[in-house]
Amino acid sequence: RVGVKNNNPDRDLDITGTLRATQDVDFDAKLDVEGDTTLNATLDVDGATTLNNTLDVDGLATFNNIADSTNTTSGSVQIDGGVGIVKRLNVGGQTIILDTSESISKDSGALIVDGGVGIEKRLNVGGDALISGDTDATSSSTGALIVIGGAGIGKNFFVGEDAVIEGTTGSTSTNSGALIVGGGAGI
Repeated sequence: RVGVKNNNPDRDLDITGTLRATQDVDFDAKLDVEGDTTLNATLDVDGATTLNNTLDVDGLATFNNIADSTNTTSGSVQIDGGVGIVKRLNVGGQTIILDTSESISKDSGALIVDGGVGIEKRLNVGGDALISGDTDATSSSTGALIVIGGAGIGKNFFVGEDAVIEGTTGSTSTNSGALIVGGGAGI
């Protein structure tokens, strides 16, 4: 055993003090570091890496693996706990939420959004839809639900209070006018 500034070495080479290498250093076995480590250049790791404590990254982090995700345990990045994101999240592919929590209010369900939601294309809802807004309608452009286009309703339609039809189409037959009723009308 050789000691540098160390009279009682307990390793094959035991150095008390600093070590400087101006050329490459090649380790064929494990490197055990018990104190803080500062790297002022790129760290290139070819094997698997296990971190048993916090990872704090001040710069950008890029993951180049292209594995797609089909569930919570597949994909390029898998995270066992929750994820807190302070700023915007941009997703380039389909987003699937696997949680099946039922929604009974605006504050429950598999997806809860505090702000508004802008949807560019069609919205398909597999179950009942509840709009909890209570804004009264005073025209076709006010109320809790505003539909710019037409509305096709396949089953019964109930109105809890007054119904106003703003259409001005005159009636020239039983198939024309602002209100057309196919069946009888109970008044």
